[in-house]
Amino acid sequence: MRESAVEKAICDFARKNGITPLKLAGPGDKGKADRLFMRNGKAVFMEIKRPGGKPTELQLRFLRERLADGFQAAWFDNASDAIDWLRTHLLHE
Repeated sequence: MRESAVEKAICDFARKNGITPLKLAGPGDKGKADRLFMRNGKAVFMEIKRPGGKPTELQLRFLRERLADGFQAAWFDNASDAIDWLRTHLLHE
């Protein structure tokens, strides 16, 4: 499974549940998380990898910095775990 398929499944879930997904990383944005998800005044950062993939040290540093800023931030290599995390952090108020 490609990373894009994992990301699509996560974003489809988000949109269906009133969560706004925003693409962060693009060409030249090394280290940024792939997505920012927002709902009801809350925002969380997510790095998405293909199954078995791992984030780079630069990506891990970005996530650690967001955690230090007081945001939720994590990385996932599968849609199921990522969706459960979104449920926990953005759907359970």
